[in-house]
Amino acid sequence: MDRKFPGSEKPKEESFKTHNTADNFLKLQNRRDRWKGEGEAFEKYLFGYMELRDPDSFQKEQNQILGEHASSGKFVPEYKVKQLIDLIKKYQKDSSVNPVSRYASDLRNKLKKNLGIADDGRLRFYTTVAKNFKTAVDIKLGIDAFFIFKDDDGIEHRINIDATTNPDIKGVGTADIIIGPEHVPDPQEEVLDYKEAIADIAHRIELKIKQIIERSRESRIKERYKRPQGSLITAGRKRKVVEYVPPRKNI
Repeated sequence: MDRKFPGSEKPKEESFKTHNTADNFLKLQNRRDRWKGEGEAFEKYLFGYMELRDPDSFQKEQNQILGEHASSGKFVPEYKVKQLIDLIKKYQKDSSVNPVSRYASDLRNKLKKNLGIADDGRLRFYTTVAKNFKTAVDIKLGIDAFFIFKDDDGIEHRINIDATTNPDIKGVGTADIIIGPEHVPDPQEEVLDYKEAIADIAHRIELKIKQIIERSRESRIKERYKRPQGSLITAGRKRKVVEYVPPRKNI
């Protein structure tokens, strides 16, 4: 049974001028037919494939991280998910601010404009699709690519993306955004539709990023007020004072 995660719903087909007309219905169907049964090729078309700095070392470290969780169907705990994500970031050879594939590059550029940030590395893109084998992040977590965004507080947030040619997928694994062939017009033959589709996906990622940042800030505020009131927060062996949490005043 597929689990549905918040924000993982597919974009509505009419969200970028694909209204219910015979012409647009044929467009959508042609896009699905084009990639039917070609899931892996579709992933590589959208995100490119990951050039690894050292494939052997990557697979060795990946196996060490997975350990007993390497078995098919085994749940991967969150701390290992982070380790696997960090492994992708460590070994991806291509630039994370200048994606190789056109789709990923166009999507990052549009998202960067939406977020109003300079091209200073605050928004980075990674693909998990390898050339000759499947990464654990891809096959076990259902993540084909992800963005890392650093907020104004210097905290990094991850948005997971899954590309699928299966029309029945409603949200599986840990994907925040799901992209199907019907949402990927041909950039040469459907120029305007392609731009609309890029804008639509970028907008959804932007909203997801803002939602995650807000939840993160709320969580930090709650954690701060769990500490004993009127106490000193210390760090290190010499108990250096980091912050003083004043007692709440009764109003």
